Amino acid sequence: MDSIPVKNVDFELLKLKHPFSCILAGPSFSGKTTLVTNIINCLSEISTFENIKINLLWIYGQQESISNISFCQNINVLFDNVVPTDTYLKENNINIVVIDDLMSEACDDKALAEFFTKKSHHMKFSVFLLIQNLFYKSRQLRTISLNASYIIIMKNRRDLSQIDYIGRQLYPNNRRFFLDVYKDVTQYPFGYLLIDLKQTTPEEFRLRSNITDRFRTIIYMEK
Repeated sequence: MDSIPVKNVDFELLKLKHPFSCILAGPSFSGKTTLVTNIINCLSEISTFENIKINLLWIYGQQESISNISFCQNINVLFDNVVPTDTYLKENNINIVVIDDLMSEACDDKALAEFFTKKSHHMKFSVFLLIQNLFYKSRQLRTISLNASYIIIMKNRRDLSQIDYIGRQLYPNNRRFFLDVYKDVTQYPFGYLLIDLKQTTPEEFRLRSNITDRFRTIIYMEK
């Protein structure tokens, strides 16, 4: 396993390609809310998002999950606890959606799955889904994960079998590589691994960490 600093790479290749769909998976208190907040706050720097103003819709399942969220001044935030209609999204010019803390509802709701399969691309908004278990048994979650542009896996020492399973899918001939990368990025509190599934991304740039700081982003490559 090799890791290289981003200064040796054209950062344009690493930018999140808006509109995109992203899953953040990790147990409670793993840092999902903080990470997605940081990503959105620096979105203009680390993605191809070009709007000066961000109109963010945060869909929550529990009121407590949004109690300590803070955004930059250029971000207009709307909070709701129901799935929005297309009319609502258009009238409020929503360009970023966060679906937070709706584990069972999100995984069984076809309307939410359509955010990943149809609406994100056609309506030009990026969507984040925050979940605790990437392998929750649900047909809709499988559809969501198959259509995700990016998957971010948070630190979870309790069940490395899930990480091993992902490694077998992504690197069937070198599953140990993926597990070693995951262990490296999660050796620190609130560590995470970004898996870039965009078709246009070079194979050697698919695994990254520290993505909210363009000068400290780390890329993991097979030897």
